[in-house]
Amino acid sequence: MLSTPTNRIASCVLAALLTVYFVPLAGANSKISIEAVDDYPNCGPLLNNIANVDNFRNRMLAISGYTSGIRYTNAFVLALDFQDPEKIFGGGDMNNFDRSTDAISYFSGHGWCNNSTSSTCTTASGCASMTGFSKKCIRWSENPLVGKCFYNKPRTLTVDSSPNCTDVNYMDGTVALGESSNSGSWAGAGTNGNINFAVIDNSCGVTPGFEGFPNWSMFAGLTTAAFVMPTRRSNDNADVSGRGREWADIYVANTGSAAHAGHRDHSDRLIVITQIDAS
Repeated sequence: MLSTPTNRIASCVLAALLTVYFVPLAGANSKISIEAVDDYPNCGPLLNNIANVDNFRNRMLAISGYTSGIRYTNAFVLALDFQDPEKIFGGGDMNNFDRSTDAISYFSGHGWCNNSTSSTCTTASGCASMTGFSKKCIRWSENPLVGKCFYNKPRTLTVDSSPNCTDVNYMDGTVALGESSNSGSWAGAGTNGNINFAVIDNSCGVTPGFEGFPNWSMFAGLTTAAFVMPTRRSNDNADVSGRGREWADIYVANTGSAAHAGHRDHSDRLIVITQIDAS
């Protein structure tokens, strides 16, 4: 069957969960940390990622209780910033993207759109099989009704490490976020993290039809993660400075609202994945 991507989380539940987990815990993790890359000399420059995260955090700081965490940009954004030391030798997320004092961490930069082909289809059975990857036929056009073949290949964020760009696979278990003495060490990632909410604002951050299970490995106490999911082949995340600010504007204006709606002005879809029971 040809699939139309949808957010698999009911809107009323989504709004409630975002409201709960977007609010900092008093006296505990209340900082917002940001990492972004514009200067990619080895894989194509971007223009607005640093401004995007700055604008998000500056707006969120209007809410009492939030304070600034780290801010790393360009060459200071490293692959190890996102990787857990209990999961991979040399990982350093506890000092960067998953600090014990932080509530929210936001990355903006390149990703890799290698999860689809130009092959047309009307059902998944019409897509060629790729060893190790599931497949779906995602709607492409209405007239004629036809889809394109998508596969659940690992999703990555990209940092620029000379002489090459480096992709960080956040589906392979090396990225494990949110583990703390409160959540416990059940995920095998220790207890040296603590963030509640992670934003990965990159190209093709989630594959349509594979929004959930491929990403569970990053939940080690983390309650909510947000990605941008283009829903048509060849579409991409827009390189704009205002996406984070618009998202924050909606939440700041009404902290009882769902904060996800502002992203939809500049990309196909924001997908929010929530692990309700991390134990």
